[in-house]
Amino acid sequence: SFTENFESYAVATGVTFPKYVNDAFVGSRYWDVKTFSNNKYIQMTSFGAGPNKTYLAMPVDFTAANTISFKTKDGYNNGNVLKVYYSTNYVPGSNMGQATLVDITSNFTIASGTVTGYATNFTNSGNYAIPTTVTGNGFLIFEYSGTSTLTTTMQIDDIVVN
Repeated sequence: SFTENFESYAVATGVTFPKYVNDAFVGSRYWDVKTFSNNKYIQMTSFGAGPNKTYLAMPVDFTAANTISFKTKDGYNNGNVLKVYYSTNYVPGSNMGQATLVDITSNFTIASGTVTGYATNFTNSGNYAIPTTVTGNGFLIFEYSGTSTLTTTMQIDDIVVN
């Protein structure tokens, strides 16, 4: 199990995370570490640079883990850009398009509706119970997918796998 609040990382663009894969699959944008009101989080947007499809893959021992939760905040929202998956066959450094991604997005509450500026607070995603049939090592994967017109800014913080 782990908790990731991004406080140990420097604020930077296109961060290389020692434990995670930050993959600009389409386009040139990566998840960035940002800060506001003394709180660090990751952020992705396609504003001024679409299309983009960027993944953040985090290793998970699904045999030991029971639940997944996180928080999101949206900004200048003009559509849904965030999906959440798990995979048990993604190989770090390989083509994400060849991995089997199980879409679990609908199990979470994702921040939405903030069309001007940014939401005041992060939205709790809720807890996703990992199916007992999912075992072994794998990945929790966040996908941001935007275009030149779908440019919602998405922030993620306080990822918890228990």
